[in-house]
Amino acid sequence: LRPKPRYLTSYYLIISAGGAFGGLFVAAVAPLVFIANFELQIIVPLTGAIMIAAAWWGYRNTKRANLRDMVFTVAMAVLSGATSYMAVYTYRDLQRSVLLARNFYGALRVTDMAFSSPDLARRQLLNGTIDHGEQFTAPEKRREPLTYYSRISGVGITLDELAKEGPLKVGVVGLGTGTIAAYCRPEDTYRFYEINPVVPEIARNQFTYLTDCPSNPTIALGDARLSMEAEESQQFDVLAIDAFVSDAIPIHLLTREANAVYWRHLKPDGVLAVHVSNRYVDLEPIVGQGARESGKEARIVSNPSDLIAGISGSTWVLVTSRPGFFEKEALKNAERVPVPADFQAWTDDYSNLWRVFRFR
Repeated sequence: LRPKPRYLTSYYLIISAGGAFGGLFVAAVAPLVFIANFELQIIVPLTGAIMIAAAWWGYRNTKRANLRDMVFTVAMAVLSGATSYMAVYTYRDLQRSVLLARNFYGALRVTDMAFSSPDLARRQLLNGTIDHGEQFTAPEKRREPLTYYSRISGVGITLDELAKEGPLKVGVVGLGTGTIAAYCRPEDTYRFYEINPVVPEIARNQFTYLTDCPSNPTIALGDARLSMEAEESQQFDVLAIDAFVSDAIPIHLLTREANAVYWRHLKPDGVLAVHVSNRYVDLEPIVGQGARESGKEARIVSNPSDLIAGISGSTWVLVTSRPGFFEKEALKNAERVPVPADFQAWTDDYSNLWRVFRFR
């Protein structure tokens, strides 16, 4: 249906308007209308139907009507079959859901994961396809930290080791299911920073990490950096930054200026724990360069996954100037962060994603 040259202006204008409308629909309208990501299931069959209708219109006067009818019959059958399969697959997938919620920040889903043994059954929070936390459903195991925050993870080791020295004040950027609250004790203070207003409701009503915490953790709702900039120094012993797991990296939380905010809220010998597990970008040199500029030492702590036990492989960069911290037995294998000599620190005015893309 390519237009004649005199219609090219309106042709490209319509294409641009369609792109703008589609983007506006997905970003602003769909989160208000749908409780999950249903756009693909709607657009694919609809696009196929429009293509078939346009082709039919284009060949309506063909002399080979029998061939046309056969081709279009097959096309309609294929489209109907594909649409039915997509509908059944989506329905079965959503049947496993305990809760569906969606807003501007994404689509959240809570599901119950069944295993052969009831002791292994877990509840999971997904943001799109990203696992934002799991919890055992068995009452006697529900305070066990899972996924990226297990006791063999960088943040788990840090909290367990520092807990031996007395009460802790802990800050966490990124709430998820509130898994890190599994480490809290009556004498500890935990404060979470979360940008998505739906997440705290899910963490409190669908999971029990927060409600089981004896010291009643607080939650600051809004962009973490803006919230911290507006607060007086919290004097955290540990500040965990856990906002980089998905493919959308909040660059403003990795800059030199962000580091200044973090260290203003940490004690002089506090520990900054940055979760850098990411399949798309290599965040270690960014954190390492920030540590170097702050006069701190940075080490990498990685752990393997154990899917049956609910432990996800994770990589944390621990940054501190605390004397003897990396000499502890649990951290003796922590590796130094490799930072290229020509690596330029990220700032609010400069970042280079191309430099840190994972191509392997």
